[in-house]
This record gives sequence, structure tokens and C-alpha cells, in this order.
Amino acid sequence: MEGLTYFLITRKLFDSPIWRDNPHNLKLFLYLVGMARHDKKSKRFNGFEVKRGELVTSLSSIVEDNEYMDGRWVKKWSRQKVSRMLKKLTDDGYISLLSDTYGTHIKVINYDTYQDPKTYKRTRVEHGCDMGGTSPSIYNKDNNVNNEKKKDIVEYPDWLDLKIWKEFKSHKIALKNKMTPQAEKLNITKLKNVISAGYTQKEVIDHVIEKGWKGIYPPDYPPSQPEAKQEPIEDVLS
Repeated sequence: MEGLTYFLITRKLFDSPIWRDNPHNLKLFLYLVGMARHDKKSKRFNGFEVKRGELVTSLSSIVEDNEYMDGRWVKKWSRQKVSRMLKKLTDDGYISLLSDTYGTHIKVINYDTYQDPKTYKRTRVEHGCDMGGTSPSIYNKDNNVNNEKKKDIVEYPDWLDLKIWKEFKSHKIALKNKMTPQAEKLNITKLKNVISAGYTQKEVIDHVIEKGWKGIYPPDYPPSQPEAKQEPIEDVLS
């Protein structure tokens, strides 16, 4: 494990457009973040310098470093595809291409912000690894740590329309009333109870947003559908 290094990735990535974009673009972006200069001290070349959050590479190097398996076949991006992906990342504001006479000089936007541990909440996970060659404790499998992590995971039930639910979450954020994972689970349970009376998910969420409510409540008009059979609460988030 000697020489093991790391870089940080924010969970905001899951809510960003790149997460729903072509997965090759995401792979290239993560590669660039991982390969960018981490040292705060710039590295000088002839006529220019590479600062923290930047890297100098080439299309050929990116192609060779990112080969992948498709079934039994090893595949590589073409140089033209890499150029298109770099332009896409530039247009979307994830990177910028700097003009130099040597190689492809790339800057990762907001690198300092996302690679500063002070940006993130502290966790109970210790850093480093033991002397026995086992996995780093950042991947600690201690049951207590895992149980704490499970509390922060919201498993969405199959019946939930995620597009409509995202509208409700955005509404909560706009009200500066962002939900904790536990609060989100409780609101999903409330939604399940309300729609069991015959309302559709869209009716409920649209009415909540229209009224400016912070939680899930039944609309103030009769349901348009027959009352649905109530399912046990324990099945909602199982």
C-alpha cells in the first residue's frame, strides 16, 4: 500500500448534469480530476507553469490511459472522440482548455473547492491504513460505521415516481427546508398514505407546491380515483 494517494469527489456529482450525461464523459472528467496536479506549488515548464488543479497531457495519452473492456474486447476512445468530450466538458463548465505550446493544458474548474477537506462535513472514518497491509481504514467495514452510513441512505420504493419526487425535493430546497434522509423517508411514507386514498402522486405534489407547504398533506378536494388498498407501512421503504 506504499505510496497510496487519493482525491475527493463530492456527492453533489449525483445531482449534476454530468451524472445523467454519456458515461464516457463522466469517466473522462473523473480521470482529469485524478490526474490534475494536487500540490499547491506550481510546476514550471518552458514558458509556462502547471498550477494546482491543472494537468498537461495529450490526446494520445488520454486514449491509452482510458481503454476499457466491452465483453471480451479491449476498446479505446478515438482521438476525435476525446476532442469532442473535452469540448463538451469545457462547454458545460467542468474544465477549461489553456493555450500553451506544449501538449493539452487542462484546468479543472473549482478544483480547490472540491479538493479541500474543509469543504466537507467530517465523518467518523479514520484515514490511513494499518501496518499489516490491509485495506485503508477509509474503507472501514466496522459494523457501527456501516450502520451510521445506512441511516443516510434513502432507498426509493418502486411505486414512487422519481421525476415527481424530485420536484418536491426542489420545492423544499427553494423553501430553505432541505430534508434529511430520515425526513425524506417519512415524507415518502406520508405520500404513500395520501395516494392510497385515491389521489395521484402528481396531484399531491402539485398541490403541495401550489400551497407552499413544507410537507406532504392531502389536497383540499376529493380524489379523482377510487380509494386504493392500503399497504402495510413496513413495505413502503423495505
